[in-house]
Amino acid sequence: MGLFQKLKVAEKKASDELPNYVDTLLESTRQPTNDEIDERFSIARMSLNTKYGIDHAMALMRGLPNENSNVIISVVTKTLESANINVSNIIEDAKTKEGALHAQIKHLNEEITALETQIAAKKEQIHITTAILEETCKVREMLENAEQQDSSQTPAANSYLSSVKKEGATEKAELSQPALAAKLAIEAV
Repeated sequence: MGLFQKLKVAEKKASDELPNYVDTLLESTRQPTNDEIDERFSIARMSLNTKYGIDHAMALMRGLPNENSNVIISVVTKTLESANINVSNIIEDAKTKEGALHAQIKHLNEEITALETQIAAKKEQIHITTAILEETCKVREMLENAEQQDSSQTPAANSYLSSVKKEGATEKAELSQPALAAKLAIEAV
């Protein structure tokens, strides 16, 4: 019995929707009256749905010749007003855009200042590193020269150094390398 009851509800629902469908169909075929047409195409209704701003005006002005700019601006202004575009709104949009552009320029200048500070710090690091490099190279060269002098000493000097170390003669052992080289040179003569 539940099955038959569902069928009756579905038939009743379909018959209730039929008048709504017919009413919708009749409304869509109805012709608008002259008053409705006049309202649809009135100047107040013809204003642009999208905002006509400074970007649009700039694009328009780019395509116009530069001669007689006062005449051209007057024609453009009148044309915009005839299209129900408020020139005052364009001017306000321009002021807003100018403010945003000034803020962007200020931000970019601040970024440049920060980058210049970083560059100065990096240059100082390069200066310090270069000084350390020069000192390192100088000391390395001095050590290489000393090592070459040690290797170029005569075998007698090398044996003399060995004997001094073996005998434990503190006086000779305490001599610096240049003093030792001088003493060896005197003894060789």
